[in-house]
Order: sequence, then C-alpha cells, then structure tokens
Amino acid sequence: MKANTFPQSKLIFLSQFSLSLVLIIVSLAVYATPVRWDIVEMKFDDGGTGAGSFIYDEDTGDVSAVSISTTAGSTLTPGYTYTSVRIHWVLIPGPKANVSFTTLSGIPAAPLESILSLDFNPQLTNAGGVVDLLATSIEGICDEPIFCFSSSADATRYIISGSMKSSIIPIPPAIWLFGFGLLGLVGIARRKKTN
Repeated sequence: MKANTFPQSKLIFLSQFSLSLVLIIVSLAVYATPVRWDIVEMKFDDGGTGAGSFIYDEDTGDVSAVSISTTAGSTLTPGYTYTSVRIHWVLIPGPKANVSFTTLSGIPAAPLESILSLDFNPQLTNAGGVVDLLATSIEGICDEPIFCFSSSADATRYIISGSMKSSIIPIPPAIWLFGFGLLGLVGIARRKKTN
C-alpha cells in the first residue's frame, strides 16, 4: 500500500513562496511607519519666521521628536524653541486639523506659557506629502490656564504663509526584507519556468 505523500518539489516551492510573501508583507507593514513633517518657509504677520520638524504617526496619533524654533518679530520678542506637544493637542476629524506645541515639558497651559498652534489642511497621514499651514495658525503667550489666546493681554501673532513637507523615516531593515522577498519570488518564478 502506497502512502499519500506530497511531492517534495511542491513542498519546497510552497515554503519558498510563503516565506517570500511573508517577507514582503512584513516589510510593507514595517515601512508604513511614522513620518517626519518639516515646516517650510513659515512666516508670521509681525515679520518673525519659524522652522523645524516633528514626527507624526497616524496609526497611533502620537506626535514626538518636536524641534521647532521661531524668530523674534514686532509682536513676540524673543523667538521660542518648542520641544513638547501640549497635553491638550487635538487632531480634529475632517478637512482641518490642529496640533499645539509648548515650550514647557508637557505641563498643561501654565501661566505665561508660550504656545505654537498649527492649523493645517488636509490632515497629516503616514502617506506624507505637502500640507498647507492655515492663516488661523497662531503663536503667543498664554496667560490663562485653559483658554489660551482669549484675553486681550495675550501677545499673539498669526502665520501668514508656510507649509509642511513630509519625509519618511528610513527603515533599512524593511527595505532588506522587501528585497529578499522579491528575490525569493523571482527565484521561484525562474525555477518554475525551467521545470
């Protein structure tokens, strides 16, 4: 009586094909990672400017690695350096979105806290691209613990131009996985063609 056996060549083919597909799928999942957003040519209505970047992950909603600096203008002197996301930042669903940064280390709206609030359209994504900064974007000194920029005592200035441009954070292991997966599929196709 002959046992039912799976041909060894088909077993090898299926294992190589499966491994190649797994490598490609894993590499694509790993590559859909956070995006660094760079501020490009940001100008305020008082003559000040701004530059810098932060990392945004659409999947988790996390904003990290904040490094944004502004220069002095006629309204705000001196310029400020922002290194933290304000605790009450919000990405509003819909066409317009907002994220606020603070000079403090995660302390919510302390008196005389400097805040940079960026409004942009469209939403930030992990796909990247170029996003316009809206004229409702504002920088100022917050003198109230909850409602910043609501008092006439607040020193504020608005952004009159600028955009944000993305750059994907390079992940070499993902590229290697993708390459090995493709090589595996090419090898399988060539072997199958010769048989």
